[in-house]
Amino acid sequence: HVKVFADRHRLMARLYAAAVPLICVSVFIATFAAIKSGIPAITRYTWDPLLADADEALFGGRAAWEVLQPWLGHPWVSWVLDGAYHVWIIAFYAAALWFALWIERPILRAHFFLAFLLSWLLLGSVAAVLMPSVGPCFYAEFYHSARFDGLMNNLHHADRVAGLKALEVQRLLLGFYRSGDAGLGAGLSAMPSMHVSIASLLALAAWRVSPMWGWVATMFAALIVLGSVQLRFHYAVDGIVSLAVTPAIWWAAGEMVKLGQPRAPLKAL
Repeated sequence: HVKVFADRHRLMARLYAAAVPLICVSVFIATFAAIKSGIPAITRYTWDPLLADADEALFGGRAAWEVLQPWLGHPWVSWVLDGAYHVWIIAFYAAALWFALWIERPILRAHFFLAFLLSWLLLGSVAAVLMPSVGPCFYAEFYHSARFDGLMNNLHHADRVAGLKALEVQRLLLGFYRSGDAGLGAGLSAMPSMHVSIASLLALAAWRVSPMWGWVATMFAALIVLGSVQLRFHYAVDGIVSLAVTPAIWWAAGEMVKLGQPRAPLKAL
């Protein structure tokens, strides 16, 4: 019965096909983590004041979190966004595993993984080094400024009421930075937001799967965009850059996959 089930669902073929993309994803994530952790050795964090100023320019002289606070500032709304933000890692790996095993749509599969890897390379590595920033939650630590104290006070209030994972993660990240820990997930890098980039990439891919999954992934991406600001990990411009560049990466990856497809032979004249 097991063999019949395996043959019917082509399990061995799926496992063989999944090996290469999953290895590539693992290597890229490890490389990205090393680059992210190594940013302080390459350059100094200097972009935060510029990014904070850009947010205020976009939102009429107010920080993005101040504009969103009347709608998102309730502790239990923050709790929902916090939950979605930390489910992101599960969605990220689940999507990679799904597409790795989904051999029925080889072109979409190749499109997804190429866009996925390009996003981590161009946004998660190159752009992160070129625009080194730590995010609003670490502004006081790195710039000795009270600019975001009100923001953090609101987040601590939400944590006391509803309990948020975000503050614990922020404490861990700061501890890793101070100790020089270069482990996976230990680095600081706000611009651009890879949470937003990957969530929007998942939405773009999901629309190619079905309208239902497209809507689910789009709503999830919207929660990630809002959570990135409300939880103080990112400036609004971090997500805006990701939302602008990721569709371009998706399009470029699709064109590259098309170029790699065999062309139909020309008919004789």
